Amino acid sequence: MNEKDEKIIELLRKNSRLSITEISKILGIPDTTVHYRMKKINDIIKKYTVVLNYEKLGLNLYLLRMEIEKYVLEKITKEVIDNIYNDLSGKKGTVCIFRSEENIFAIMALKEISVEEFRYPGVKNVEYLLLDSYDVI
Repeated sequence: MNEKDEKIIELLRKNSRLSITEISKILGIPDTTVHYRMKKINDIIKKYTVVLNYEKLGLNLYLLRMEIEKYVLEKITKEVIDNIYNDLSGKKGTVCIFRSEENIFAIMALKEISVEEFRYPGVKNVEYLLLDSYDVI
């Protein structure tokens, strides 16, 4: 990956709807070069997405932390985390999910939050924080 690739990626991170022609004009390079570079970097771009204005939708954003029980058998701990992670992935209002060895974190867009909804088997503790603002950078 070279400097042109990095500049193209940075532009697409800010606005994934930019056309090849627009990127070409912004960077001052031929559109054929942009097209060629985008084909090369396409395998490192997971997906193009939409960022919603949750406030206009009447939703609050919450940062949720679920602390996972540690089991003697690491396999059980991993299965618990995988099951919760998969369930959250399909839950309405999930904006993003990330995990560490002992926690699962999620950003949820909901009118209100009920901690009980996130008390899965194997979860030791559930906490949440109402976020003031959220933006993808």
